[in-house]
Amino acid sequence: MRDTFTHYEYLEVLPGVSADDLKRAYQRRILEVHPDKLQQRQQSSPTSALATTNNFSKVQLAWQVLQDPRKREEYDGYLADLATRSHGIVHEAVTLDEMHFDE
Repeated sequence: MRDTFTHYEYLEVLPGVSADDLKRAYQRRILEVHPDKLQQRQQSSPTSALATTNNFSKVQLAWQVLQDPRKREEYDGYLADLATRSHGIVHEAVTLDEMHFDE
């Protein structure tokens, strides 16, 4: 299981989401993770209160980045760079016959 999620995952949307759908997703998610709303629904323990505050902050940060077109473009570039580094880029196929080995 991953320890970190993307801003898109915190808002439960896909990267190509429209501005209107992004706003609706933010409004829905912020109500789901807002500490006051959660406290009304359940008796919070100190541990769950910390998790709630953490999720609330992450949803807010996700919104701050993704609602701004310039920040969103930079963030998308960052995600693309991460994906490239983690998967590598293959520029062309090379056969073993084309490789030279020193023995």
